[in-house]
Amino acid sequence: MFEKELKEMDDTKKHVSFKVAILNILILVVSVGIGNGLYKMPLDTSFIVAITAIAGVVMVSNGYKGKEILDYFFDGGKKSVSVMILLMGVGAVIGSWIISGVVPTLIYYGLKLISPSYFLVSGFLFLCLISFFIGSAYATAGTVGVALMSIGYGMGFPPAVTAGMVLSGAVFGNKISPFADTTNMCIAVTGVDLVEHIKSMLYSVIPIFFASAAIYTYMGISFAHESLDQSNINLIIDLIDKNFVISPLLLLVPILTIVLIIKKMPPVIALLLATLAGAVVGLIFQPTYDLKAIFTAISKGFQINTGVPKVDSLLNRGGIASFMGIVENVFFLMGASEILQRTGTTTAILEKVSKVIRGSTSLVIANLFTGLVVDGVTGSQYLAIILPGEMFKPLYQKLKIKLTVLSRTLEDSGTIFAFLIPWSLNAIGMGAILGVPVTESYIYAYQLWLSPILCILFAVTGIAIWKEDSAEEQTQEVRKNLAG
Repeated sequence: MFEKELKEMDDTKKHVSFKVAILNILILVVSVGIGNGLYKMPLDTSFIVAITAIAGVVMVSNGYKGKEILDYFFDGGKKSVSVMILLMGVGAVIGSWIISGVVPTLIYYGLKLISPSYFLVSGFLFLCLISFFIGSAYATAGTVGVALMSIGYGMGFPPAVTAGMVLSGAVFGNKISPFADTTNMCIAVTGVDLVEHIKSMLYSVIPIFFASAAIYTYMGISFAHESLDQSNINLIIDLIDKNFVISPLLLLVPILTIVLIIKKMPPVIALLLATLAGAVVGLIFQPTYDLKAIFTAISKGFQINTGVPKVDSLLNRGGIASFMGIVENVFFLMGASEILQRTGTTTAILEKVSKVIRGSTSLVIANLFTGLVVDGVTGSQYLAIILPGEMFKPLYQKLKIKLTVLSRTLEDSGTIFAFLIPWSLNAIGMGAILGVPVTESYIYAYQLWLSPILCILFAVTGIAIWKEDSAEEQTQEVRKNLAG
């Protein structure tokens, strides 16, 4: 499944030294992290500056040719095509579902039926359920998450708080769902059984799930008492009712979408069918909009003028065009990632980290922070699982630590950090979907930052750091002999 990536990692021709690797990382951090994060430079420009500077460094230090670097860049860009199509699909769904009345119906019933005091915890629990069966944070956030953002706004919750809750719930499935690509990637890299991996993940998922639910319950009650404006809720309900035909039958569209993805239909195809389903019900239920208006909403996003700017901001969104800036950044990000990987920048740092391992505690912590480094350097969730997984697997076996500990740590690091680092592919995509950058919402995404904290606690205390026993070793030896 990942043979091409592993083959590229093994190509050691002209790999850079550790000092050059550190210089490349500093260039990336200064240009993208500080340039975009601190001085608000355009992200695409920051990537261009970083890529150009890194290319210059490796050409001078290791004799790479410009054509080689350009080939690496385009190879990375090719790998981003599936993600770019998925993001455009999410944009199309949002535009289609708004003009068809699907999202307005979700907002309408949400504002009428959900108690503001329990909105955050209800939304979190519902998103966890949906993401478990879907296995995709993008699909979960791009459908149910968008509606919850609008409901939260109507109830007076700060967008960053609602976005943090949506992030927590949407990412839940990526950690434990058997349908998630990250779950199956961890299994493929480590070689552990799916059921054993999920059993190991429960030690991380269950405490954080209940802790997050408790915090969202407390926050919901506190915010509802402080900021609830019933007149604002009534205004949004009235304007939605005036501009759209609201019907529970429209809820069949998101239900159909969830069923399609649960049935293992590829998310891109499921989103395409969801977009078309939205267009069909739009023609049936919304006589105000003709076919041209619906296709325009799918392409360029929905536009309405209700006379109330705050309500307009809830509905004027979506469309393929609205995600093109994000698609551009994804292309640059994956191109830069490929250059760093193929020139050996990532490998040089990982090899240095592996030399400080002295026992199970340092092994798990090094594994965790290596995922952070790879996510930060490459912006790729997949590489943050593959690279540390391949590097640390022999060390876990040498120290006789079960590989289910490795697979869990890969989830707690590679899967999670990808949504916390502002310039990573996942964080960029989720920020675009929810309309709130992760730099504002991450503090409320308890599912995300509690995971690495608990991982460190396990490493220090030895909880859930299982050793291989003699019976298992004998069984493995028998299997090895039979296979041979």
